[in-house]
Amino acid sequence: ESLQNGGSVAWGDYVRLLDGKQRPARAFWRQQGMARIVGNWVEGVGADRVTLVTVPRPGAPAGLLWQRFCEAVGLPADGYAEVPRANTSLDAASALVLRQLNERLVDDELPPRIYHKLVKFRLGKQALAGRTDSPPIGFDPPRWLVRRSREIVERLAESGARVVGDLAELTPVAVPGVDPERVPEADRLDAAVDALRGLTLKGAKKARRSARDADR
Repeated sequence: ESLQNGGSVAWGDYVRLLDGKQRPARAFWRQQGMARIVGNWVEGVGADRVTLVTVPRPGAPAGLLWQRFCEAVGLPADGYAEVPRANTSLDAASALVLRQLNERLVDDELPPRIYHKLVKFRLGKQALAGRTDSPPIGFDPPRWLVRRSREIVERLAESGARVVGDLAELTPVAVPGVDPERVPEADRLDAAVDALRGLTLKGAKKARRSARDADR
């Protein structure tokens, strides 16, 4: 997500820097510090009006998160149309392509609005996302993260908020994948070509639609 917002920090450096108080740690923990966020809600509206829904671990039955959400808000979980997955993560090769692009764009000073439209959404979330034939970024939780997550879980349990799911699911687990810095050049090239193909097809679709509208 950092790369899709113009970042260019290498993966290993990014993980290491999260165990600190400067960028990118400050922004990351402002958004991901669940204990602080829940504490603010509990203080504002009371623990009896706050419900936490935990995300199931990888490999859990499909639809389990939806069932938990429905339980939390009091809705029946059946009878709804299924929707396709959205906002999927980038694979390691695609992440590298995006990082290299961001490095090249530094001196071009694109306005944020233009960058988000062209790079974040068209390239990152549409053309590059969802490449299932390329391995994801691997992750082995460092000790400091396991320790910090344990503290977060303890604070959430003490908050008094209702929990739908299991707070133990907040404990970080190893994710199989590759180190982005070891991705072969050929895989990076494939990701770049896939991105160009995706952008081309999207442009062609838009052109055909414009042509049909002009014929009416």
